[in-house]
Amino acid sequence: RRPNRPGSGGELQFVSNVATVTGTSASKDDKKFFTFRAPEGAGTLSVVLDRETGDFADLEIEPLVGEVTLVKLEPGDTGVNTASGVSLAAGQAYKLRVRAADRSPAGFKVTLTFVPQPVV
Repeated sequence: RRPNRPGSGGELQFVSNVATVTGTSASKDDKKFFTFRAPEGAGTLSVVLDRETGDFADLEIEPLVGEVTLVKLEPGDTGVNTASGVSLAAGQAYKLRVRAADRSPAGFKVTLTFVPQPVV
């Protein structure tokens, strides 16, 4: 059994303000955790959760320290697989959790896009 802890899936890196990860969760008990750090400067996050194979996965994003859910996507239940305008603190670490919605495998692709605030 794989460890279900933040960062067990690795750290995501933003390249040109975009970070992407793909994978498969075998069941709702097979949680995939990733961490990422918000780029420097003020901005917001857009999230797209795509289905690669099988059923849609569920996704949550929280600060690495704390239990405040910033994004929760359950497209199998709600039909919604995107979120936008999520405020991030510059340089702060966050955790992303992806898991199958039930006992059926879910292949996923998550795309995080950081949208910098215009400098005034």
